[in-house]
Amino acid sequence: MVRATGTDGALTPAAKPESHRVVSEEAAKQVVDMMQQRTLYNDAQIGIPGYNSGAKTGSARLASTTGGYSGQVASIVGVAPVEDPQILVYVLVARPDTEGAGLGMAGPVYRDIMSVALPRYGVTPSDEIVKTQLPLIKEEEKRR
Repeated sequence: MVRATGTDGALTPAAKPESHRVVSEEAAKQVVDMMQQRTLYNDAQIGIPGYNSGAKTGSARLASTTGGYSGQVASIVGVAPVEDPQILVYVLVARPDTEGAGLGMAGPVYRDIMSVALPRYGVTPSDEIVKTQLPLIKEEEKRR
């Protein structure tokens, strides 16, 4: 994330960090697949036109120092394209003035950023857009 450091216009390239896998490739793929299903469920709000993407929303209340709650946070994290993730976007809206969840509050910001970032950084659109939604667990239980 840091390309260089320096002062007075003289830059020194940052050392390349060491990397290592902390989650198995299989587990990572399963999580991205679940994130893609989450996105398909709310495609109109958080889908990225031309790309298969995956995202997960979040919301939480903030504890007050005097008891109870004092505000909230809304968030979303997403990757694209899911077949070979190139860009990750995370948006956190802290202490918004209104009540809401990650989808409605952070979702539009995520979609705008990801929609600009993918073509800006030369990420090729997905060859085939996936639209097949798997049944939700709740729907599957109703059928039994």
